[in-house]
Amino acid sequence: MIGTSAPFNPPAPPTAGDCGSSPVPVTPAGFDQSAAAPSHFDELRGSASSDTPLPLTPDWQRFFSALPDASPAALDLHQARLQRLIRDNGISYTAQGKMPATLRPWELNLFPLLLRHEEWQHLAAGIRQRMQLLEQVMADVYGPQTLMQQGWLPPALIQGHPGYLRPMHGIVQQRYLHIAAFDLIRDHAGLWWLMAQRTQAPSGLGYLIENRHVMRQLFPEGFNQLKVATITEAYRSFLDTLRQQCQPLVEDGAAPTLVLLTPGAHSKTWFEQAYLARYLGLTLVQGHDLTVRGNKLYLKTLHGLVRVHGMLRRVDDSWMDPLELRPESREGIPGLLQAMRASQVIVANSPGSSFLESPALQGFLAPLARHVLGEPLAIPALPTWWCGEAAVRTGAEQQLHDYAIKPTYSGSELHDSFPTRLGRELDAEELEQLRNDMRNQGDDFTLQHYAPLSQMPAWVHSENRQEGYPAMRSLVLRLFALSDGEGWRVLPGGMARLAAGDDSIMSMQNGGSSADVWVTGSINPAIAQPPRDHASEPERIVSRTAENLFWLGRYTERAENAVRLQLLTLDSLQQLDRPGPALRHWLRQLLLDQQLVSSETPADLPDEQLARELMRQWQDRGCAAQGNIASMARTAAELRGQLPHQHWHLVQEAETHMRALRTDNGEQPGHSPMDLASQLHQLSHAMAAVTGVQLDRLQRDAGWQLLMLGRWIERLSFVAGALLPASTSGTPLDGQTAATLTALFDQHLQQPRMQSFGPPAAEAWHTLTGSTRHPRSLRWVLEQISITLQALPPLPFSPAMPDSVPLAQQIDSLQASLQQAASAPSDSSHLLRQCIQLAMMLTDDITRTYFHPADPATHSVGA
Repeated sequence: MIGTSAPFNPPAPPTAGDCGSSPVPVTPAGFDQSAAAPSHFDELRGSASSDTPLPLTPDWQRFFSALPDASPAALDLHQARLQRLIRDNGISYTAQGKMPATLRPWELNLFPLLLRHEEWQHLAAGIRQRMQLLEQVMADVYGPQTLMQQGWLPPALIQGHPGYLRPMHGIVQQRYLHIAAFDLIRDHAGLWWLMAQRTQAPSGLGYLIENRHVMRQLFPEGFNQLKVATITEAYRSFLDTLRQQCQPLVEDGAAPTLVLLTPGAHSKTWFEQAYLARYLGLTLVQGHDLTVRGNKLYLKTLHGLVRVHGMLRRVDDSWMDPLELRPESREGIPGLLQAMRASQVIVANSPGSSFLESPALQGFLAPLARHVLGEPLAIPALPTWWCGEAAVRTGAEQQLHDYAIKPTYSGSELHDSFPTRLGRELDAEELEQLRNDMRNQGDDFTLQHYAPLSQMPAWVHSENRQEGYPAMRSLVLRLFALSDGEGWRVLPGGMARLAAGDDSIMSMQNGGSSADVWVTGSINPAIAQPPRDHASEPERIVSRTAENLFWLGRYTERAENAVRLQLLTLDSLQQLDRPGPALRHWLRQLLLDQQLVSSETPADLPDEQLARELMRQWQDRGCAAQGNIASMARTAAELRGQLPHQHWHLVQEAETHMRALRTDNGEQPGHSPMDLASQLHQLSHAMAAVTGVQLDRLQRDAGWQLLMLGRWIERLSFVAGALLPASTSGTPLDGQTAATLTALFDQHLQQPRMQSFGPPAAEAWHTLTGSTRHPRSLRWVLEQISITLQALPPLPFSPAMPDSVPLAQQIDSLQASLQQAASAPSDSSHLLRQCIQLAMMLTDDITRTYFHPADPATHSVGA
């Protein structure tokens, strides 16, 4: 067959040395003693490694000469600044594996990888050539399929790949591939080879922007002197091209609506997706934010359904449409493929490209390029053999130690999927087992020639050294191709992935890092571009985002209330005048209502033991206060792209204080209620900062109105619920209880107070029920709810309202009743219950109206 890879008879590979090198302390003169390991290309010197280190390349000399000081102390300072920038910008990724997923700071190398402009031009031309070839492969595979019929591509590899989507056959696209990433390696002779390509939902474009942003701040002089090429124009060109392709779908001639589809906050690159959406000015959406009506795609917003014309996606192929692909998918949109079939939406990239990512395909692309393009590939792939062919298996069995063994169908549930392994790192028993597996299921295995990776400098630290030192790290270069009006544009820069220590396989999950890539000597160096004006774009708040904002407000208020109440209880137990019967009854009932103590807690528990019970509750993961703070943090994570970085940092700080409370109360010997109160004060301060950002750092749009509405509803319920035990106890409200009630909502907890000299009971009660100035008065809260409801946008359809009396009238009636000062708390009990009931009804009404509206439009995706 024409397209069948050649029998397994490869040339002898170059000898591979160790991947790491012994670190050498850096001198003020530079890195003149640091060198790549034997058989590796040295990026610092632009040549193969040698026993006698050669001079640094002119670019690296210029880079270091731009530093005022290249001593270890100065580079340590740069490293500290880099880590601070990453922390302040919130750059992170989710580490996933056998252990629970954890959020980790992004790893960025202190030094960039330097590529001369002429060298990059050669790589860019080769990548554009490969993009042209892959686009034609996609068009043929999902069209006439002549390449498989003529033998240029094996049908068993293409149509047998889980990434080949049969429902996509016949769906003609103007362009199938809009974005692709290519992983390149440089061998010991300095030649570039293609190792892998990513086409279905390539990651890195967001991290690349942040890498560049951080590095340009750290090394402004070197950046300017080296004339580093700008990368922003490629993003802008890509976005403009996508809009132009979507423009024919817009009925009224307005600007098309573009969105970025994400799997959600559980994705390991969630930060990058949220950041990229914000940078490009796209609405960040999840599958259930979208719906198909009449073969058109719509976005669910607070203002109703909005037509979507284009989608940049980060959801994998097979999860894109549960109707025609994986029915269990919760990340896709039912009917999306039908909308694409009707040419009513542009999806970048088109679903169905993941078979192009199989390493086995590389063995067939070189002859295919000569057939399709009439020219050889400018960037060759590492010699690759698919073991689904008998001729390959026969020759491969005895030479496995020379090659990387890769899964043909990575991530497949139907085939054997395993991490890439290097044959030279397997022992005799493992090699024999691998040969047996290949004989039984050879098509699951692909062999790729192993070449020692080039190495670049990194600045590392170890426990036994006070200062950092230089070390050489193996790297893989990732370059990106983005569609433009005529074809594809290659980003003049990229992201290098560096191995951890002496590892030969790149993995951020296992301690690897990234490095910015500078294309130096550019004819058009970086020029600041004015931001695009978004003022004319209509406000579009996704219904899911609105719901998360609403609950963020509720969880924030709940967490604040729980901390307030616990501080109040500890403060009351430590006063010179111990709580009397009325106050103890009220505190215990409120603690029970808020689930801050167990229902089994005795009513006559001594003060010291009650304080200890509050401490014990923090050790329980089911603690209500912990749950509210954890829920606030999870909801804030969902809103990563809509909230300022400052809010995210403050929420993380509050969560850190919460964890410290749990750990210290369970593990620190001698921990006392006084220590608990001190930590609760720190947590209270953190929560006050979160509240401050919500009040003063967010745009007053409909989303903010819902966030505040969530707070007001929660406050209404809490205040009424806090007052209710005092109104139903049958015991007159004394000065001690009145003072404590006031303290709960005023936070006067720092100084001892003489309880009998508290405010008069009637005055305190009226302040918390009928005041128009106190921010926790029931009347004031009802006024804020009324104002906020009026500010929310009306929907184009009206959901059915089962309430006999409209909520607005109920609010007005309650406000009027609360204007009258109650002669005794018992006279207010019915009003307090009405407030609690109103809070529940408002929650149901808001949810039904804005988050899950009963849209009378047809629910048939084909209608």
